[in-house]
Amino acid sequence: MNTEKLKELIGAYKAHFNENISNEIYKWKAVKCFQDNWDIEAKDFASMLSKSLKETSNLLASANNFPRSIIEQFASRFPEETRSAFALLFDEKEDLIVRIEGFKTQVLQLLELWSTAKRNHYQSYNVISTYLWLRYPDKYYVFKPTIAQKVFDELEIGDNLWGEGADAIIKCYEEYDAVAEYLQKDKEYRVLLNKALKDDCYRDEALRVAVVDFAFYVGKYRQIETKNIEKGVKIQEEIQKVDKNLKITYNSWDDAIIRVLGDSDKPLKAKDISRIVLDNKYYKTDGKTPERTISSYLTQNQKKYYNGVGNASYVLSDLGRQKYQELKNIIIDRKEDEVDVDVSNIEIESEKYYYNKTKFLEEVFMSDSDYEKLYNLLLRKKNIILQGAPGVGKTFAAKRLAYSLVGEKREDRVCCIQFHQNYTYEDFIMGYKPEDDKFVLRKGVFYDFCILAKKNPNEKYFFIIDEINRGNLSKIFGELLMLIENDHRGESLKLAYNGEEFYVPKNLYMIGMMNTADRSLAMIDYALRRRFSFFEMRPGFDSKGFKDCMSEINNTKFNSLIEQIVKLNRVIADDDSLGSGFEIGHSYFCCQKVEEVTNEWMKGIVDYDIIPTLQEYWFDDKQKLEEWSKKLRGVFENGNE
Repeated sequence: MNTEKLKELIGAYKAHFNENISNEIYKWKAVKCFQDNWDIEAKDFASMLSKSLKETSNLLASANNFPRSIIEQFASRFPEETRSAFALLFDEKEDLIVRIEGFKTQVLQLLELWSTAKRNHYQSYNVISTYLWLRYPDKYYVFKPTIAQKVFDELEIGDNLWGEGADAIIKCYEEYDAVAEYLQKDKEYRVLLNKALKDDCYRDEALRVAVVDFAFYVGKYRQIETKNIEKGVKIQEEIQKVDKNLKITYNSWDDAIIRVLGDSDKPLKAKDISRIVLDNKYYKTDGKTPERTISSYLTQNQKKYYNGVGNASYVLSDLGRQKYQELKNIIIDRKEDEVDVDVSNIEIESEKYYYNKTKFLEEVFMSDSDYEKLYNLLLRKKNIILQGAPGVGKTFAAKRLAYSLVGEKREDRVCCIQFHQNYTYEDFIMGYKPEDDKFVLRKGVFYDFCILAKKNPNEKYFFIIDEINRGNLSKIFGELLMLIENDHRGESLKLAYNGEEFYVPKNLYMIGMMNTADRSLAMIDYALRRRFSFFEMRPGFDSKGFKDCMSEINNTKFNSLIEQIVKLNRVIADDDSLGSGFEIGHSYFCCQKVEEVTNEWMKGIVDYDIIPTLQEYWFDDKQKLEEWSKKLRGVFENGNE
C-alpha cells in the first residue's frame, strides 16, 4: 500500500466531508437501525428482519432493489430456514469463508423451495458482506468489487479482486483494516464525524463505517473530482488570457469560485459581490442527473444573460471572453446598467456564508443592546453560559452567535455536544475504551476540537455545550477546570491518562446552555460558575425581529394569543415560587412559513405545550391553572381569523 497516497486521499476525503456527508449519512443510520432491531431469537423473524434492514437504502438496492426484497420474501415464506442461514453467517466461532459460502448455499436452497422459481436470489458477495458489516460494524466492511478495486488501484496495492469470491472479501478486509488504522489516528476527521453523527446514527468508535464511506468516496466522487480539476485548469488558462490579475480557486472540486482581486491582492468581501459560486453537483442518487444547475440560482434576466448555461465546469468558457470581461466590469466597477443582469442576486452556495450582527438579529429575537452585551462578554470572558426558560432559543442563538463572531456560517468552526448524567472525562478529554479483547486509549471530543483550534490560531472556534448543568462538571472537566479560564489560556498541564502537556488555545470559546426551569437539577458547580459568565435570555416577544414576524403573519388570533402569553409571563415572573426563569419562550410560536399559522396549529401549542407546562408550575394552585387555561383557550372562541 502506498501510504503517502493514502494520506493524500484521506486529506481530500476530509476536505469534502461536509459537502458529501448529507448524502452519505445513511450508512451510519443503517448500522444504528440494524443494531437496535436485530434479534436472531425474535419470535416474528420476518418482521424483525424488515425492521433491521429498514434504513439500508441503496446498500441493498442493486438490481432493482432485489437483494433486500428477496431476503425478506425468504424470511416471510421460510422464517426458520432464513434464521438458520443468518445464524451461520453471524457465528463468529466459524471460519469466515465457511460462513460466507455456507450462507450462499442456504439461500440457493431457499430459492429452490420458492414455488415462483425465481432465477436469482441476488445475495451476492457484496450483499453478504453488507449483512456482516451491519451485524459487526466494528470489525467488517462493505465489499463492493468496483469500489474496492478502485481503492486498490489508487493505493497501488496491485491485487485483482474480480472473480475471487469470498477470498476477495478477505483481501479487501485486510487492506481496509490498514486504512482504518490511519483514519483512527486522524483527530481532525474524528471531530468532523462526531459533529455529523446524530442520535439516530451509529457512533462508529472503530471508524469501520467511516472506512466504507471513504472507500465509496475514492471509488466514486474522487473520479468525478479528478475530471473537474482537469476542466478547472483549462478554465483558469482561458480566463488568464483575459486578465492575468484574475485568479480562480476551488473551494471544492465541484464549486468554481471566482475571486476578483484588487490592487492589494486581497479578495473583496462577499457582501461586495466579489465572489460568485457557480455550484454544480454532478450526481443525484441515480448517479446521472445534476443535482443542481446554475439556472436554479438565476433570475430571469440572469438566465437570459447566461443563455441557459447549466454546467459550472463549462460556464466560463461558454460565457466567452467578451461576456466574461463584461461580468468582471460589473463586479469591479458596479456597471450594472451595461448588461441586463443583476449579479448581486446570485447566491453564494457555500458554508462560508457571510454572517454578521444584522443577520443574527434577523434570526434571533434579541434586542440590539443585548446582542452587543453578549458579543463583548464572550470576547472578554471566552466562556459564557446562556441561561433561561424553555423556548427562549438558547441553542439556536448559541450557534448564530458563533457565526457572527466568525463572520461566516462555518460549521467546521463550531462543535456542539450535550451533557448528561453519564457523561465522563473519558468522553470529553480522553480515556480507555474497549475494543475487541483489549482497552485502547481514545481522545475525547473536546481534546480533538482543541487540537483543531491550535492548528488555526488566527481563526475563532466555538465549543457549545447544551444542558451544561446536567453533567458532573468537576468530573467531566478534571484538570481542565483551570485551563479553560481566560487568564490561563495557553498554559499547559499534564493530562492524567498519558502525561501529555496540554493547553486550551486562546482562540477557542465555550458557550454553555442551561434551562432555569428544570427543578430537578442541582445548582451549578461553583468552581465552574467562577470561570463562566452567565447571560440570561428572556422571551423575545418585544424584540424588533418578533414584531416584524407578527406583522408578516398578520393574524388577529395569533396577535391575541401572544398578548395573553406576555401577560402570563408577567404573572409567572411575579410568582414567588417561580420567577422570570420560568417564563414561556417565544420559540413555541416560531414557524417556517406564514401559511402554517392556523387555528389548529395555535391550539396545539396551547393544549399540548403551554397548558401542560402550567400544570407543572401550578400543580398546587388549581384556581390559577384553570384561570389561565381558560384565558388561553378563550382566544379561539371569539374574534376573527
